[in-house]
Amino acid sequence: MVTDLKDAELLTDGVQVGGWTIRNYRYDLLKLFFISLLWRASVSKMSFYRRIKLGQFESVAKRLLRTNDPGSPEDFAVILARFIDAPSGGVVLDPHQDRLNGVKYCRFYLGKYVAYIKADTRPSPGIWGQFTMKPGQPLSIMRRNLQQSTEWPLIRKIVAGVKGQGES
Repeated sequence: MVTDLKDAELLTDGVQVGGWTIRNYRYDLLKLFFISLLWRASVSKMSFYRRIKLGQFESVAKRLLRTNDPGSPEDFAVILARFIDAPSGGVVLDPHQDRLNGVKYCRFYLGKYVAYIKADTRPSPGIWGQFTMKPGQPLSIMRRNLQQSTEWPLIRKIVAGVKGQGES
């Protein structure tokens, strides 16, 4: 996973930064890492991963991993985002299934990064397709603001609960 963006180029519309691109990375290894993460979460018995169920895609992921084949860019398409205002340790929340413009993705929180991994046969929709990892192309990372995200109220609630437990 990319942890330092000092060598990344800014993605900008001329006014706002929309993310970053990294020219040199190993597409095949990074894609296989994300397929592995998704498959392991799906077969895990740990309650942390209870909301990740691949169903018919579980055997496909397993086959790709066994053959070291990252598949096509649309097979378990991966989109990365980075919170620009995350605390230094980042954010860890339960991975879960989500829909991006109706297409099923599984969302994993990895410190300051969020990985969206598609578990659907439909193509990546709209802007999401532009940020999908592709071989021979730079890695694009979307910019996200944590405090303006849908995750922020949940994080505040968790932090308030932890603080409340310590005050007994």
